[in-house]
Amino acid sequence: MSVDNCETYLEIRNRLSDIEVQPLVRYTGGLSKRVYPHQCFDKAFDFMKRNSDLVGAMYVEGIYTNLNLDHAWVEIGGVVFDGTMQRFYDKSLYYKKQLAVKIVEYDYKGMWNVLLEKQQKGFNEKFELKKSEYLRKLVSE
Repeated sequence: MSVDNCETYLEIRNRLSDIEVQPLVRYTGGLSKRVYPHQCFDKAFDFMKRNSDLVGAMYVEGIYTNLNLDHAWVEIGGVVFDGTMQRFYDKSLYYKKQLAVKIVEYDYKGMWNVLLEKQQKGFNEKFELKKSEYLRKLVSE
């Protein structure tokens, strides 16, 4: 499946609708009804920034193994916020349906450090190294 247009992202969001969960209303402010293709890192970051008081929230960078696609999301306990889809999902079911693999995660402060590194270097070195390790391990199995 190619994920290069809004229609495809809407199809993915529809496929995930059965694992959606309803968050507390205070965390839904600023969310949109539309999808945001290729903006997962920005939208996950924006959610964390808007909800800096959310205890235990983690900014996650990983991959969808079935698409070999880098992706970012936010984890709050047993819930995932996917900024591209602008929806909240059951964490364990999200990982299964999306074939998602967490590569790195950061708390609120760590997320800002990653942003600074991306601005300086153009990429997240820790993510790239851990992703390479994961893919090498996968190929060798």
